[in-house]
Amino acid sequence: MPHDKYRDTSMSKRTAGRLRRRSKSKKQPGLMLTSLMDVFTLLLFFLLVNTSGSNPLQSPAGLVAPLSISEQAPKEEAMVVVATPVEILIQNKKVISVAEVLSRSDVEINELVQALISVRSQDVGGLSVKPGEEDPRNELIILADKKHSYEFIRKIMISGRKAGFTRLTFAALGK
Repeated sequence: MPHDKYRDTSMSKRTAGRLRRRSKSKKQPGLMLTSLMDVFTLLLFFLLVNTSGSNPLQSPAGLVAPLSISEQAPKEEAMVVVATPVEILIQNKKVISVAEVLSRSDVEINELVQALISVRSQDVGGLSVKPGEEDPRNELIILADKKHSYEFIRKIMISGRKAGFTRLTFAALGK
């Protein structure tokens, strides 16, 4: 038959109807929760790792440190003296009030020297220092409010030297 040779190749109405019914009965694919959970787990681990040791120096409320362009982080083993607008702290413990220090004409702060020596003698941990490297326990970090005068900061520096600290550094806020 010549007509079979040129038969219409389009789908029959019956086949088209069957395909329509089959596509209606299929559900649309939902959200792949497994992949989403994997992504959030990786994000959580990334955030935990990057925020766990972010800043060894925590400045107390009310303290406004000066700005710095340095990007070098302070050593965690170093001793930190915090001079707030009201008091001087070592390991979050009050040593002396700022008003008392400013009222004196002494060059050093005896209470600070004694507190530094006391805290330093208690902290004889098992930190090993390689030959040629400086002992980080000889470093004193001074975190002071930017409104303190040079004379006040100088008294802290002299007290740190008298307590046996050979390296004095200042903590500041990064830009």
